[in-house]
Amino acid sequence: MFTDADVRFAPDLLRRAVSLARAHEWDHLTVIPRFDTEGFWERVFLTHATLGGLLTLRPWQAVDRNPRHYNSVGAFQMLRREAYEKIGTHRRLAMEVIDDVKLGKLVKEHGFRSCSTRGMERLPLRYEVGLRNIVRAFTKNSCAGARYRVSISLMVVVLLLILSALPFAALAFTEGLAWGMCGVAALTAAGLQAWVAAKMRISPVYGLTHPLGALIFSYIILRSMVVTLRQGGVYWRDTFYPLDDLRKGQV
Repeated sequence: MFTDADVRFAPDLLRRAVSLARAHEWDHLTVIPRFDTEGFWERVFLTHATLGGLLTLRPWQAVDRNPRHYNSVGAFQMLRREAYEKIGTHRRLAMEVIDDVKLGKLVKEHGFRSCSTRGMERLPLRYEVGLRNIVRAFTKNSCAGARYRVSISLMVVVLLLILSALPFAALAFTEGLAWGMCGVAALTAAGLQAWVAAKMRISPVYGLTHPLGALIFSYIILRSMVVTLRQGGVYWRDTFYPLDDLRKGQV
C-alpha cells in the first residue's frame, strides 16, 4: 500500500479496503480522498480541479478492461504484491513526477484489474494550505501531465477557456440563440461543479465560480510550462531532474 504523509486514515479504512479488494478480486484499488478546504480561493480551485480530474480520468471506468482507462491518486493505492512486481515496481517510475497516476496506468497496461472508490470521511486530506501553495504544487505536476509538450499545454488552456470561461463571458455580449446556447453551457458547467462541491461538503454556490477556477488553472498550466522549460527540468524534493531525463523516463 502506498500513501502520502499528510493523509489521515479512519481506523477501519485498511480493513474495509482489503475486504473490498478481496471480494471483487481486484489487483489494484485506489481510494479517492475528501479534500478539506479553508477559505474562498482553496474552494474555488479545488472544486474546479476535482471536476476536471473526474472528467479527464473518469475513475468510474477504471474497473473495465480497457488499458486506456486508469485512475490512481497518491493518497491511497493498494495492490497485490504479484502485480506490483510484474509491472516493475517503482523502479519503472523512477523518473515520473506524477508517479502516483502512472502507477495506475502500468497496472492496466499489464492486464491487472483495477478499481477506484471514494473515501469521503474515511480518508480526509488537506491538499495544501492557501492558493499560493496549491499553485506551487500544481506547477511541478502540470507540465508532467502534459508530457512536457508545449502543444498539449496550450491545447488544454485553449479548451479550458473555450469550455469553462467563454460561455460565462459571452452571456454579456450575445443575444437570441447564441445567448441561449452560452447559457446552457454555463449552466451545465456550474451545475457540475456545484454537484462536485456538494460531494466535497462545500457549498454548491461555488459552482458559480467555475470560470474563475478555469482562469486559475490556465495560469497554472502556462506557469508550469514556462518554469519547466526555462529551468530545463523540475526541482522535486530538493533534487533537480533534467528535462531530457524526464522525457526519456515517461511511462
